[in-house]
Amino acid sequence: MPGIRIPVTQYATIVARKQAGESAADLAEEFNCSIPTVYNILRRAATKSKARKKASATLSNGHVETSEPVHVDRQIAASLLAYADRLARAADELRLTASKLSLDI
Repeated sequence: MPGIRIPVTQYATIVARKQAGESAADLAEEFNCSIPTVYNILRRAATKSKARKKASATLSNGHVETSEPVHVDRQIAASLLAYADRLARAADELRLTASKLSLDI
């Protein structure tokens, strides 16, 4: 069935239905594609899922930790640091104002 492309928007449906127990043959017939195409979609989905998990960052003590090195342009890094500094000062001012008003924050 060359030339027939399954829209990317349908990939999640195929993955979910296969995980629910539907056979690759049934899915191929319904989506008018070959069985290897179904398995290719499943393989791509699994690869993307693994990549997302590997690249996911966890926020710990105000720092982002990743398993891979992160390269950031110096100008962008400087802007981010300046923004973080402004946020920290704003938070300090808010705490000071709250304490003056006897509010717990």
